[in-house]
Amino acid sequence: MNSILSHNERNTAQMDKVLKAINWRNKIVHRTGHLDPSVPSEEVHDAVCEMLNLALALGRKREKLRTEPEVEDISKAIGEQFDCPNPEIEVLKYHEISATFSFPSEASAYLRPLGATKTSETKIPDQEGLQRIVNDLGLKLKARDPRFDTKKHLWVTFQRGLLAGKVFATLEKGEWKQPPIETGSKIAPIIAAPR
Repeated sequence: MNSILSHNERNTAQMDKVLKAINWRNKIVHRTGHLDPSVPSEEVHDAVCEMLNLALALGRKREKLRTEPEVEDISKAIGEQFDCPNPEIEVLKYHEISATFSFPSEASAYLRPLGATKTSETKIPDQEGLQRIVNDLGLKLKARDPRFDTKKHLWVTFQRGLLAGKVFATLEKGEWKQPPIETGSKIAPIIAAPR
């Protein structure tokens, strides 16, 4: 179990309650045929709920591992087609997809090891360019999952900086949303509606 679940997932799962439910189940099936009436119903409820939560978490993990090769191919195709960073695509539940594009910060062109050549700056697309990226991403995700709908299932984040990046545009379920633009920023606000 430790190799399947991440550290956060293991901390979230209350394994003591899960193990308690398993022990009760084993006693019921192999010994008594019923649950000891002295066990409080709230304790049974909590243990069963934690067991179901663990089953759901393992199911999501299985789905993520199953879809990883497909979304990796989509990510590479988008990056190559639009000359942008490959998005980090995460398959959530109920056909939902989260995609994060992390453009290098302006400082990354200057912060480099001594003697290393200056790397070219990755240009951030304008509004229309970002919309084209989202449209094509939606088409590729729809081809992968026929029930996927961009206006219901897609969250896209565009940020500058790879670690703790500054978000400059987001799309949530078909609508562009954006935090305030910094004064003097080179990034134009996103106001176009998705097509």
